[in-house]
Amino acid sequence: MTWRGICHTLGGICHTPVVRCRLGPVFLPVDDLILYARNARAHPAEQLTRLADSLRRFGFVAPVLVDGSNVVIAGHGRIAAACSLWDAGVDIPRCDRGMLPVLAVEHLTDAQVRAYRIADNKLAALSHFDDVALTAALRELTAAGFEAAALGFDDESLRLLTQDEPEAGGDAPEFGAPIAGAVDPYSLLTFACLVTPGQRDGVLAHLKRFQERFGAASPGQALVGACRRFTSDS
Repeated sequence: MTWRGICHTLGGICHTPVVRCRLGPVFLPVDDLILYARNARAHPAEQLTRLADSLRRFGFVAPVLVDGSNVVIAGHGRIAAACSLWDAGVDIPRCDRGMLPVLAVEHLTDAQVRAYRIADNKLAALSHFDDVALTAALRELTAAGFEAAALGFDDESLRLLTQDEPEAGGDAPEFGAPIAGAVDPYSLLTFACLVTPGQRDGVLAHLKRFQERFGAASPGQALVGACRRFTSDS
């Protein structure tokens, strides 16, 4: 049975239309793509540099998403990174200069497209690394010859993530002084800074992992320890 026949059969079984989009990406000139003027996702220079390095090493492994009018849904950063490589005279593997792999998503309404632009970025930002699995994977990849830039890290971050843990009974990382049991509660201070709700949740999650990994007695102690580790190694 052909793919079209399978879609027709599924539509009859489910009694709902089967969504349609072009089967597989096609290569289009970058000048034919229209950047979304109201894109809410910012791409700082550091990220674009790392995206460009990734494209140079691995090529385009995920196509740019566009709507039926070639307005970009997802991929603004990769387009900018690709153009920066071409402007510098650098080729992208399996990608002719000025041509990008594009997948047209034509089954969504205009409102759904706008919603997906936000959801695509926000949902990805909600995930986080498993520290143990990440450390193991990074050690294997660096042993295989992959540099920090190829993995999306800077040299210092990669070093901290892959360094050996102190042996039991050895010198543990220094953290802020633990709170004594009889401390005067009026001497404790609330530390606050302006963050978004998402950033707040991320900070608390990181502090919790610091507590578990290094044995900090409190989130405050973990914060002090994290700051000391960063400043002592910078």
